[in-house]
Amino acid sequence: MKKIFYNESNKLRKEIYVLMLSVTLFIGAIVFTENYISAEQPQKYEKPTEAEIKQRLDSAVEAGKLTQEEADEKLQAILSGEMKKRKTSKSNQTQIRL
Repeated sequence: MKKIFYNESNKLRKEIYVLMLSVTLFIGAIVFTENYISAEQPQKYEKPTEAEIKQRLDSAVEAGKLTQEEADEKLQAILSGEMKKRKTSKSNQTQIRL
């Protein structure tokens, strides 16, 4: 008789633990999602304007990181869309080497 009562009590205890764990996880999930919902939405990336690109290249020339000819070449490549092609082709080359 004791074994039957003990097994039923043990089963009840397990069910209570599972219920408590489920409630705790549920409340934790609610708190966790509220933090993400209330966070600011990330701003979308905007392409720099031609003036901003020129300004960055000019500052690189003034700092001595680029020559004026290199800056002009980069500006033309960026405006024509050639830089994107270079980046993708370089990444493909590195993948092929691996």
